[in-house]
Amino acid sequence: MKRLLTGTYAKFALAEFALAALALAALAGCGGSDEGLAFRPDGTFTIVQFTDTHMNEADGRDDATYDLMRLAIAEDKPDLIMLTGDIARIYPPDSTSEYAEIAKRSWPRTIAFLDSTGIPWAFVHGNHDAELATHALLDSMILASKNTLYDPGPANIDGHGNYVLPIRRNDGSIGATLWCFDSGARSSEPSRYGWIRPSQIEWFEHHAAMLSAETGDGALSLAFFHIPLQQYHAAWETAECLGSKYEKVCIQGRDEGIFDAFKRHGVVGTFCGHDHVNDYSCSFEGVTLAYGRGTGYRAYGREGFPRGARVI
Repeated sequence: MKRLLTGTYAKFALAEFALAALALAALAGCGGSDEGLAFRPDGTFTIVQFTDTHMNEADGRDDATYDLMRLAIAEDKPDLIMLTGDIARIYPPDSTSEYAEIAKRSWPRTIAFLDSTGIPWAFVHGNHDAELATHALLDSMILASKNTLYDPGPANIDGHGNYVLPIRRNDGSIGATLWCFDSGARSSEPSRYGWIRPSQIEWFEHHAAMLSAETGDGALSLAFFHIPLQQYHAAWETAECLGSKYEKVCIQGRDEGIFDAFKRHGVVGTFCGHDHVNDYSCSFEGVTLAYGRGTGYRAYGREGFPRGARVI
């Protein structure tokens, strides 16, 4: 990983495995495709990850966050924008307070901004995104976007927005897969947070096996979710890590096997948010566990720790 301080934001580019491996995966046939995500002609693919923006039009503090996102997009020219949760809250449709009526504009403004970039974008749910409204309402707003790749996912498994995005070579074959998971919200577990459930793991393993039959061993897999796996804490304690840890790792409430499933099916990197002033990445049991950089100026932060983005 290389750390770059650029303008008014901190950019963390995870380059050793991601860019090199993506380029390698694309060498057999690189270029564009008519639909979905595709490698560039030079065999690379760039993702900018924003997380924990906590947009809320009601308090007037979002402009700096939009400026940061605009700067990161202009400098890094991503092929995909990935939002890893706690992006904005929306209030119930029957809310009548002036504050709530203004706050309901937060997601529409965010979607309008993302659509204005012309870049595809994806989203995974955080613990705050739908806590004040239904997932159905939030999904209907997001799916109105002309550029989103978000998918509400199967209705018969836990969570909302479990889906996979393939990145294709110019011959149409899959060179990489991006797995998106809902890591839940609150729970009664000691961490107080949700986790990736067995039904989601079963869904992942089934579809990963199907895709593996098509792609063989040549495709790279990455996973995105909001709340860090329990292994993020273990990795910081035992592995060689790059980056900073300025708060407790607020882990998923349980580990019901998703990390082992990732290892079985060749996921080489995971990316989360949730903890605003942690940004480290660690290589742990063959998987790179990485935080995004907290992006939102409205959310809590730390003096001397700039808001930012991770570039993959």
